[in-house]
This record gives sequence, C-alpha cells and structure tokens, in this order.
Amino acid sequence: MTLPSFLMSAGPRWHVIYTLPRMEAVAEGQLDRQGFEVFFPRMWQTWRHALRIETIRAFMFPCYGFARFDPDRGRWRSINSTLGVSGTVMARERPQPVPHGGVEAMVAATANDGITVVDRSLKEGDPVRLASGSFAGGRGILERLDARGRVALLLSLMNGSVRLKICRDMLVPAG
Repeated sequence: MTLPSFLMSAGPRWHVIYTLPRMEAVAEGQLDRQGFEVFFPRMWQTWRHALRIETIRAFMFPCYGFARFDPDRGRWRSINSTLGVSGTVMARERPQPVPHGGVEAMVAATANDGITVVDRSLKEGDPVRLASGSFAGGRGILERLDARGRVALLLSLMNGSVRLKICRDMLVPAG
C-alpha cells in the first residue's frame, strides 16, 4: 500500500503531542531531556480566584504541544511513553505532521520571555475571546477597532450582550 504524500516524511516535521491534563510543563521537560525539539506556546492569562486577580504565563493550547522529528529516522515511539504525555496525533499508524508554516510562524512570534504573540489581525464582526482582564474567558463579537488600539465588543453575558471598550491586546480570536 502506498501512503498519501501528506503522510510521507521529508525530514523532520512538527507533530502534535497530547499531554495529560496540567502536565504540559512536565511533558515539555521530559521530551527535551530525551533530545526532542519541542514547542509549547505560552501566553499571558488572567486568573481570578477568590478575591485575587493575577496574570500568569499559561499554555496557549492546554493538553497540547509540538515535537519536531522525522518518523522514518527517529525513535519517535518513545514520545508516547514519556511522563506527562498521553500520545501523538496519528494517521494510519504514523504520526500526523502539522501543515508547513503553522508552528514555524508561532516559534518566530515567540519573544525572549517565552510568550507567543498571536497575529492580531482582527476585523469587525469576528468572534473573539477575552484572554485577560476581569472577564477573562468571555466570548463576544468584535464591533469596532480604533487607531489607538482600543476595541468595542459585544460580550455575551448572562443571556444577553454587554458592550465593552477594552485594549486590543486583551483579545484573541475565538476558534
């Protein structure tokens, strides 16, 4: 049986790794110690607990990360038995590579502090999610952008919508 071209290896490619819940940092460290090139993008996120609000470095994709390897020339199967890892995204008994350019763009957008800056090319009418602030995690529709970096959005809240004006850096595309 001949494999489709998208499954054929042409050198090391990025692959998606599933991690166990809240074990991304452990999996990242263990895979790095094994010599794999790994990438677990992070972002600033605001957490509310009791009466405290704090902004922390959080994983951009909870329970997911990326490892770069060549399935034809490596010991990639050891990834699946690594502490903190649940498995690898597979297609026909082979690791499924991520399309070219996606992970590379995120790696290029990562600053020295380890925070990945997402392309903020939002436009009016786009669904968005608040990544930080008092309403972190809330979803809404982008209503208006201005030149000073402020946005107006309709936030879905308690069976209705509330209009907010906030800083553009607090938003990420909802997807």
